[in-house]
Amino acid sequence: METANSLKKTLRQKILQKRDSLSQREVIEKSVLIMQAFTSSTTYRKAKTILFYFPKGKEVNTEPMLRHAMKTGKTVALPVTDPATKTLQLYVVADPDADLTIGAYGIKEPLPKK
Repeated sequence: METANSLKKTLRQKILQKRDSLSQREVIEKSVLIMQAFTSSTTYRKAKTILFYFPKGKEVNTEPMLRHAMKTGKTVALPVTDPATKTLQLYVVADPDADLTIGAYGIKEPLPKK
């Protein structure tokens, strides 16, 4: 009998396999549709601050959404991962071209604050 954890792990593997089987064109098309739905939502329009992540592999490309949010005056935050403690710290980003670097797991994240 499978436990809840093993069922969750199996489901996660199936979903990741399905996502990873998408072509780059499909990823782009689906990312555009997600952005359109996201930016037209009431929740997005009312939000003052939005937490984003930078994609890895064939995840939804959030960068256009992040830039749209900044362009429309929203505060944008991104996580910085600390693999040692398995925690996230959130940082506001003013300029994604200057404020980001490749961090843990090869994912763009804000530069460490000094």
